[in-house]
Amino acid sequence: MKSVIFEKLHCDTLITVGLTVIVCVAAWVNEASTEVCTERGDLDFPRSPFQTVSIQERLIDCFLIGTFFEIAATSFLLDKGFVVHMLRGGNNNNNIRRLAQHQKTTPVKIADLLQYDHFQDYKGSGRNGLESLRFETVDYGWLYANDYERELGFDQAFCSLARYYRIERNMIHFPLAGASEKQIDNPESANVNGLDHTAVITDFIAKSIIPLFEKRRQQYNINFSSIS
Repeated sequence: MKSVIFEKLHCDTLITVGLTVIVCVAAWVNEASTEVCTERGDLDFPRSPFQTVSIQERLIDCFLIGTFFEIAATSFLLDKGFVVHMLRGGNNNNNIRRLAQHQKTTPVKIADLLQYDHFQDYKGSGRNGLESLRFETVDYGWLYANDYERELGFDQAFCSLARYYRIERNMIHFPLAGASEKQIDNPESANVNGLDHTAVITDFIAKSIIPLFEKRRQQYNINFSSIS
């Protein structure tokens, strides 16, 4: 029973931390998304030598907005009882290897994983947690596709923006790509045309994030003013 309680507390702590990060970032995302969503195709967009600087600022904004969508999905999956870290596909346990393969399209339940792995407490002399987990969360691209998207049940407009900002965020790997006259097209652009990015995000925050955050805050009697 002690190990079960420890596992539950560990997961609940991650949920609370994840939701806290979302709420803290949310206000900034509202402002940044307002600036970013109207920049592509703007005839007045600054040209060289100022263009590269503007592109860099936009990449940073898109990186953080995309991260917001990623954290939102992983936090809600965790709250629903799913594993949000990558499983070790090379694990010696055949069942964990099977779950790792399954995880690429379908979220794995924490309860199912705990049938084949258990928490280790090394008392400060090593890594605490599950040996089957890698030090990285599931791929952003998985979160808004296949069974992950269906399990989350987010509004379609929100999911479309999440996929759009994933591609915009990945442009961080090509920092000078937008400095030419011909920018690299985002294939998700057609799916977000006409969407008010800020309105979609604030609606999600108001209807999904804040209610869940308040529920968990009251459940665990968290008083943020007492946290130093």
